[in-house]
Amino acid sequence: MKVNCNMQTAKFPHFPLNNGTSIPAVGLGCWMGNPGEDSRVYDMVLKAIKNGYRHFDTASCELCQIDNEKQVCQAIRDSGVPRDDIFLTTKLLSDKHDQVLEAFEESLSSLDCGYIDLYLMDWPMAYAPGQQGLWSQEALSVDVWPTFNDAWREMEKLVETGEPRKIHWCIQLFHPEPRNFLPENDLRRYCESKGIQMVAWSPLGQPCPDQPISLLPHPTTKSIASALHVSVGQILLSWSIQRGVVVIPKTENEVRMRDNISLLPLPERFLKEIDGIHKEEGMHRSLSYVHMMSDDREGKVFGWSYKQLGWNMKKGGVVKAGGSQIVLPRKSAQGQEYTS
Repeated sequence: MKVNCNMQTAKFPHFPLNNGTSIPAVGLGCWMGNPGEDSRVYDMVLKAIKNGYRHFDTASCELCQIDNEKQVCQAIRDSGVPRDDIFLTTKLLSDKHDQVLEAFEESLSSLDCGYIDLYLMDWPMAYAPGQQGLWSQEALSVDVWPTFNDAWREMEKLVETGEPRKIHWCIQLFHPEPRNFLPENDLRRYCESKGIQMVAWSPLGQPCPDQPISLLPHPTTKSIASALHVSVGQILLSWSIQRGVVVIPKTENEVRMRDNISLLPLPERFLKEIDGIHKEEGMHRSLSYVHMMSDDREGKVFGWSYKQLGWNMKKGGVVKAGGSQIVLPRKSAQGQEYTS
């Protein structure tokens, strides 16, 4: 896919979307994840806008008493930047798959910003009704209503009414975590063939105590950063964007905010070095915390097995030898796409 930006001259490159709009190549992830931290979201977004950010990725979770949405849009309003200059994303969470319209209207009311640019399905699994607390909910089986196809059809109806400017998948297919440990080359090529824009969440890695592997101290990226006199974060984000992938790193640190939008064109030799990192022993893996949350021997994420998610992984988020992370759709004799 041809990257629709000049990284040498464009401070805020954009990628085209298939509905005629465009999305800024760098955004700010706004999820804090803990009750009582909403004021931090407000301060973070206000600082980001001051430093030039115009793309914000948010979410709301009533069960967790977390409402990033209100704080994000309050900061946008207080910044004085016109709403039309902002690209705003929020999400349908798994406890609302049976209430798509209601969930969307709640987000629209909470944001109080006129419209939503991108409405995502956060995860494909739905949670059983009546459960309390995001992480303790029971995931319904793949074929139990509401399936992700049922929820998607309801999301399509929102587009027919002209409500959000765009709907999209999240994480499972089109909002994944492509980074140099997990480049997802097959998935990226598949998305390009379908005109689908990929967005990388946690593009700088997401290590946790039980998985101390990190992108930032890797000798290859450190060496390249030293040679170009920039931070490792700038190297990783520029690598993603040169591959045509939008990035949404999160930081409250104003210096890192400025670094994360200071892109640079990487020479071909450095791109190839970064491309090869995942081929090192033990490095072709996810760095997401979600793989550390399951005691299941085969590995589960929020109640679904890797196989149900279409992930070619083993316990801990390590990609199986000789494979890609995602099991991509294949065409049946009738021309329909399916996964095995």
